[in-house]
Amino acid sequence: MQTRAGAAVAALVLILAACSAGRSAAPPSSGTAAATTDARLPQATAGPRENGPSALDDLRDARLPKPLLDPDDILAGGPPPDGIPALDEPRFSRAGSVGWLADTEAVLALTVGGETRAYPLQVMTWHEIVNDTVGGVPVAVTYCPLCNSGVTFDRAVAGRVLSFGTSGLLYADNLVMYDRQTESLWPQLTGQAALGVLTGTTLRGIPMGIVAWREFRAAHPAAWVLSRDTGFQRPYGDNPLRRVRQPVRPAAVRTAQQGRAAPGHGTRGRHHRRR
Repeated sequence: MQTRAGAAVAALVLILAACSAGRSAAPPSSGTAAATTDARLPQATAGPRENGPSALDDLRDARLPKPLLDPDDILAGGPPPDGIPALDEPRFSRAGSVGWLADTEAVLALTVGGETRAYPLQVMTWHEIVNDTVGGVPVAVTYCPLCNSGVTFDRAVAGRVLSFGTSGLLYADNLVMYDRQTESLWPQLTGQAALGVLTGTTLRGIPMGIVAWREFRAAHPAAWVLSRDTGFQRPYGDNPLRRVRQPVRPAAVRTAQQGRAAPGHGTRGRHHRRR
C-alpha cells in the first residue's frame, strides 16, 4: 500500500516538475476576467535566510543537531526544492464572485481570528503550500494530494516568522516542507522539524476542514477564496495523479539535492535560495 502510494506521489511531483518552469507572463488558466476581481491581501513579513548548515543541502551534515528521523527514510520525489511552487503572494476573490468552482468541489476552510478563507483543492493540488496571513496570524496552509491531508500551521515560532516551500522530498509518502530561514525539514503530518537547525521545534497547528464549495459559499458568501490567478500556468481542475512511478530510493536523495537546478526543472519559482 505504501509503495503504491509513494509511486503515485512521485508521479505527481514529476508531472509538476515538468510544468514548473517558473512564473509566466501569459494569463493563468483562470483567465483575465478573474484577475479584475482578485485582491492581494496584507501579509506578514517572513524573516531572512539565516546563516548555518542546511538540511536541504545535506541531510547528514555533521553540524546539524541529531535528527529525529533516519535520513535513509527520506525519499526524493523527483523535482528539486520548489519544483512544486508554494504560493507566497496569494490572490483572493470574494466567494460571491467565484464562478469556476463546481458545487461539489472540495475546498479547505480556515478560520483564524474571526476571519474565514477557502483554499480550493484544485489549486492546492498544484502548489501544496500557501504562505498566508489570516486574522493577523502568519499561517502556512498545506495540502498533501497523496494523503488528502490539509493542515494549517502558525508560521510564527522560535522568535521568528518562517515561510515554507516544498523540499521535493517525501517521508512515509507525505509532503516534507522546508523553511526558507534555516532550511530545516518538516514532515507535514507531524508539524515538527525532523532534520535541520530547528530539529525538535513544533509548529502550532490550526484547525481546518475540507467542505464542499456550495456549503462554504452558503455559509460565507463574503469570504475570501484563493484565486487561480497564481502567476503560474497550471491546468487547475485536472488531476495530476494519473501516472504511476516508483519513488526514488534514499541513495538518490543527495543526487536530487545536488542537482536541484537540473535542466528542465527551472529555478525561477524559487524564493530566498542561496544559489
